Amino acid sequence: MRKLLPDHLVWILPVLFLFSLASVAYGFKRTDFWQYFPLFILSFSIYIYAIRQPSTNWKFWLWTGVITRFCLLFHFPNLSDDIYRFIWDGRLWVNGIHPFEALPSYYIQQDLNIPSIDTTLYNQLNSPEYFTIYPPVAQFIFFIACWIFPNSIFGSMLVMKSFLFAFECGTIIYFQNCCKNMNFHLIIHSFTL
Repeated sequence: MRKLLPDHLVWILPVLFLFSLASVAYGFKRTDFWQYFPLFILSFSIYIYAIRQPSTNWKFWLWTGVITRFCLLFHFPNLSDDIYRFIWDGRLWVNGIHPFEALPSYYIQQDLNIPSIDTTLYNQLNSPEYFTIYPPVAQFIFFIACWIFPNSIFGSMLVMKSFLFAFECGTIIYFQNCCKNMNFHLIIHSFTL
């Protein structure tokens, strides 16, 4: 494949990649689709370029992925409101209530006075008339996040995203150890996006 940039300028691509994803994360609401769509196209184009590079650059792109994820770790998700359901479920667990027991509306209608379960959080749920759908491992992470930060939505979100970051880094280490005879750089490039 023909090189897009000379070797001494290739650092521009990860900077553009990080800039485009950070701009989407920190600069737009989810209703601003046409404003952030070109930035997704830019970041995806850089990703396609990265996976077509020789395997000698895999560490460079691995660190691009790790740094990108770390920069987005402190960003509150604005493209989905599922985070409020994660926190709702986690707070129920912290209070000894199984989230699969009843609909969120039940707790509000019954006025059960459960700590940190209130109408403010309830009004941010996107599906208060549905039972939770998240599996046990996810529920455990929700519980840990809300146990550490029982009254902070941002703090709980940060713990959840830290778990994801740790799992992703662990996956890379796992693949690196068990896929030594495979084309490892393609696995690493998938981590970047």
